[in-house]
Amino acid sequence: MKQTLSTVLGLIALTFISSASAKEKAFPEQDPVLKYTQPSGWSFRDDGDATILQSKSGRVFVTFTAVPKDFSMAVFNEQLAAEKKRQGWQGTKVTMEPRKDTIKGLTFFSGAYEAKGEGVDSKTTFEFTLMLFNGGKGQSILCTLTVDRPRTLSDADKNGYDIFMESMKAHK
Repeated sequence: MKQTLSTVLGLIALTFISSASAKEKAFPEQDPVLKYTQPSGWSFRDDGDATILQSKSGRVFVTFTAVPKDFSMAVFNEQLAAEKKRQGWQGTKVTMEPRKDTIKGLTFFSGAYEAKGEGVDSKTTFEFTLMLFNGGKGQSILCTLTVDRPRTLSDADKNGYDIFMESMKAHK
């Protein structure tokens, strides 16, 4: 009983410490569409046209980009093709068909894929999820989540990914 109580108190403290050190951010900075929590230990950089988050191990990337086009499935498909070309992904396999959803006030199209990367060992796979958010005012927000070798991802990376995904919500 004493050990169980210690474990529970430790988990509560860990949860408090993790969420206290996580940072809530908005994207884009001007006229924000969404908010998210940057997992503790993840790096953040503004790369001009994009905002990039990366796990400490470097195996999980999140990229946000504003797209000056109205939100539509056609734009989602166009951005998917551009992202595959930009990343050099080959043999892309659909793991979740693109669909439209509204969650926590955010309306978006999303799809999940698996691919091999250019110049990477043929056994190395990447999983990526593409999300196109309705930004209104002739703007969409593209979010690409990329996981390198997902089957061997550490618990820290899995937890960070989960924290990030659970945290996304409409800015307003």
